[in-house]
Amino acid sequence: MASTKWRDQPASPKQLHWIGKLADEKAIGDLDEALLETLADVASEQAITGGQASDLLDVLFAAPRKAKPSAGFAPLVSDLAERKAKAAQEKAEAQQARVEAEAAVAAAGGTAHEGYCTKCNHRHGDSKCGASIQYWDDYFPCECTHTEVGTAATQAAAGLVAKALRYERCADDAAYAVEEIKRGDLVTVFKGRKIAKGSKGQVAKISQGTYGWSAFLILADGSKAWTALTNLKHEEA
Repeated sequence: MASTKWRDQPASPKQLHWIGKLADEKAIGDLDEALLETLADVASEQAITGGQASDLLDVLFAAPRKAKPSAGFAPLVSDLAERKAKAAQEKAEAQQARVEAEAAVAAAGGTAHEGYCTKCNHRHGDSKCGASIQYWDDYFPCECTHTEVGTAATQAAAGLVAKALRYERCADDAAYAVEEIKRGDLVTVFKGRKIAKGSKGQVAKISQGTYGWSAFLILADGSKAWTALTNLKHEEA
């Protein structure tokens, strides 16, 4: 009798909370008409009994989850062309900076090293150099006591040499960025056993795992697979 009385009492707030939560998560297409009506009453804030709530919750807990719609991948766009353009620009600027630096060194009498030893090219003071010099497998201290005399020309040359080195470092970084495989790049599989050699695809994701860096590929036939980054090379345009 107590059980019948409980079933006839209003559904508890906790029951109503779980009905609302599960209705959003579970597939309800297979619910029978009575349960769908109970669910509609809950959605419209109509009163239901504890028995109705209990029956509905039993089915909702057992129901499969809704199939999540596949978001797919965001549009995959490679910036390889931009990386190549930047690398070409950085290379040209580095070459120009090197030409300017070499011209300044020549104008300064062949050096940009103010205060450096004329024999071993190490910086030292007014006393004996003492810098360690390697000759084949042996080392000996430099005995030179002469340094390059500082002039405005050597200072200017030193500044341009430093500038050239900075430009060349940027050019090296840009060239490395061109070789690096990134998300969106079109690639060819040239080694490895999991994917046929010569397969072409696009990099959808790059991740680091236990065995190093790997790429998740969308292959030309629509299939998807993981492979090591070292198995890939850029697809020739």
